[in-house]
Amino acid sequence: MPTCAAILIDQGAHPKAIQERLGHSSIEVTMDTYGHLYESAEDALADALDAVHAAAVASAGSRARGLRAV
Repeated sequence: MPTCAAILIDQGAHPKAIQERLGHSSIEVTMDTYGHLYESAEDALADALDAVHAAAVASAGSRARGLRAV
């Protein structure tokens, strides 16, 4: 089960879904057991947010250049 939990966390599964999948009696059991794995998931989330932000900035820049050209 630890491998299953690690894969689910890495793939961004919600903790409540992991609790249900593993049959834990409460979210506290899940987080007490696997909460340390969310630190690595946090890095992936930060990278994803950085990519979205960079794309938005690039898109806004190209729109701004397009408006100036008109």
